[in-house]
Amino acid sequence: MYKPYPITVDTMKKVQNNMFAINTNDLNTPKIIITIQQDGEPVILAEGMKVRLEIKKPDNKLVFQDCTIVDPSSGLCTVVLNSEAFEVEGHHVAELMVYYTLDRIAVTSRFSYTAVKGLFNKETLESSNSFSALNQIVFDAQTAEQNASEHEQNALLSAQQAKISEQNNNQTVIETIEARTNGQGKTFASLKERMNDFDSKVSGAGDVYFPMYTPQMRGAKGDGIQDDTPFIQSILDIAKTKGAVYCHIPKGVYRITGRLYLSKNTKIVMDKETRLLRDWAGGFFLNGRSTDNFTEYNGNGNITIEGGILDGNILNRNNSFNAIGLGHGYNIVLRDVEILDVRGAHAVDLNSSRDVLIEGCKFKGYDINYTVDGDGASYMREAIQVSSHTEAGFNAFGEFDGTPCVNVTIRNNYFGASANRPAYPCGVGNHGHTPGSFIKHVRIYDNTFDGCTYAGIRPYKYENTTIKNNTFINCEYGVRFSNPDGKGTYDNG
Repeated sequence: MYKPYPITVDTMKKVQNNMFAINTNDLNTPKIIITIQQDGEPVILAEGMKVRLEIKKPDNKLVFQDCTIVDPSSGLCTVVLNSEAFEVEGHHVAELMVYYTLDRIAVTSRFSYTAVKGLFNKETLESSNSFSALNQIVFDAQTAEQNASEHEQNALLSAQQAKISEQNNNQTVIETIEARTNGQGKTFASLKERMNDFDSKVSGAGDVYFPMYTPQMRGAKGDGIQDDTPFIQSILDIAKTKGAVYCHIPKGVYRITGRLYLSKNTKIVMDKETRLLRDWAGGFFLNGRSTDNFTEYNGNGNITIEGGILDGNILNRNNSFNAIGLGHGYNIVLRDVEILDVRGAHAVDLNSSRDVLIEGCKFKGYDINYTVDGDGASYMREAIQVSSHTEAGFNAFGEFDGTPCVNVTIRNNYFGASANRPAYPCGVGNHGHTPGSFIKHVRIYDNTFDGCTYAGIRPYKYENTTIKNNTFINCEYGVRFSNPDGKGTYDNG
């Protein structure tokens, strides 16, 4: 006997389903009967297609189960939930991934259910820790706790120093609260509350429904010959009309002849063998247009770019360019992206953005012609620049209000040479400043810097920065600290 729970999902729009509850003591009885539709019509589940259920549990861990196709012509399938799917008490969110082929996947709307704790006090199963690199868009709790612990220690040290200063100077010293204050000036009762608030903002992107498309649906070929720029851009523009978009770019070589513009609530996932080949004077992604005038952190955010190779094609296109330009953004994730052979500028030019994660990426190859595109900062150029937003430093779009970056984590990345060009002069840092403005709460750890001719890391106008467990190989300096010249000018970034 099964406990049946019928639901309907759609690959194009949201569908309202009744909430149902499952007892944590149920065993091999909860059976979900699923009808899959596309824009209200049944999806024909042809031979060879597969359907997989993905469940996000209250502890933010994911469970996957394959579904059984019952009636292909009506899009009907079933799945008997295993214990991992309801062992944790609380609210669960689920969606289906419909595999037409290995490189063509449609994700459905979401449905929810609640796991209610049973009266029987059986031994608690260890919660599953399975997850998908394809869909993971939140920081892991372990890292957040680790960062919180470090900030708490810094806060305690600051308090002790304040007490000593008060005793020595016989003056009233206000307790340092910087560690409990976020980039918007809100002060939390405890450091843990602030870190939890940060995690919730990043994970909040997961509450947005991202309809899934591929550029092939609009005519892209990925053959390295056809210009696929307009087809990819047409998919990215869906975020403006539907509120969000999930752009899956299958393996292939995609010739890029213009900038790709990102709107808010955009998720780009590329296969490992996906290569975007630059074939014009500029770079790849930008989260704003020249006519935009955002302020502070009110631009385009909730953006994820994951996987793939951004190939600067330096042997055929030797113009100076930024590969990825970001400004006035929020909740931004770059994961497992390889950026090859950038000339004269940055792999990632990050300005005026908050709550950013860059992890598992490779930044390989940098080229500069000092006569053509050299400037006073060419010898210290960074693969990842984390800076404030000024017209001199990042003029792709405004406002140029000097907003600094806050809450940036850069971890588990590699910085080095490519097959064609040497490493960047600097891996992570900044070389411009805005008077009175500091980049805050930057965490740089577990990275490898190989062959940087200036420094692996240069924290310039950074405040409350954590640098640890990084490896420096044949770098001029591991970490190099510098101070502004004191002239009070807006340096070129």
